[in-house]
Amino acid sequence: MKKAYKYKFAGKEHSKKGKAGLVLAVLSLVSGVGLAAASFADKGNGSIYLGSGGVLALLLSLLAFMLGIQGLREENRYRIYPLLSLGLGLLTLAGWVTVYVMGALYV
Repeated sequence: MKKAYKYKFAGKEHSKKGKAGLVLAVLSLVSGVGLAAASFADKGNGSIYLGSGGVLALLLSLLAFMLGIQGLREENRYRIYPLLSLGLGLLTLAGWVTVYVMGALYV
């Protein structure tokens, strides 16, 4: 019978800030898609609630980006979740900034 080798890297765990940032970035992305669909259904005449939901999603993506940076600075932690949080947070943040800049230019 073949012996199974189990490797463990001593002392390394996943970053809690990275995980939290990734959850917030995904939440911002999902809410952005939902808000865009709701605005499209109203033919661009969404209520104030859609706008405030967009601002909240913008703040979530900014927080996810900052948590990704903080997660990368932690020592003895795996870096996959902070990197995913940083990347997705930056992507959603850029998307929201683009939406608001385009809205300000074409009003």
